Amino acid sequence: MATKTVEKQEFKMKEVFALWKKESKNGTPYFSGKTEEGAYITGFFNTNKKNPKEPDLRVYLNTDDGIEKDPLISMWCNVAKSGRKYLTGKLGDLRIVGFISDGKNDKAPYVKCYVSEDIQQKLEEPAEEPKKAKKSKSEDLPF
Repeated sequence: MATKTVEKQEFKMKEVFALWKKESKNGTPYFSGKTEEGAYITGFFNTNKKNPKEPDLRVYLNTDDGIEKDPLISMWCNVAKSGRKYLTGKLGDLRIVGFISDGKNDKAPYVKCYVSEDIQQKLEEPAEEPKKAKKSKSEDLPF
């Protein structure tokens, strides 16, 4: 588990998947990886982006029949103040952040994606039942 401190706040991040950069036989770049649960995934950069609101990277779940038609997660590229690029997206209700490697180590993942453990724990906790309102003393008065 990686822990990152930013402006004196501690964020505990849990890795949810990693992607390795690959190249198809015809030279098209793509990503291959595995989720924390062991599912295989494939990612593609959006090279035909016509609208800035379209995602930069789409990640698909691999099945026995091939790659799913709809993306598992869509991610957008951002640039930090330091100039380093990173990815953000949503997986259901979870916000995902992906850190892009410098590409110097071919065996290391090109992108590692994380979710905040604090957010994940809040989503997994059962919702509290609303507390019954106590009668105020003023409600007991006849007027």
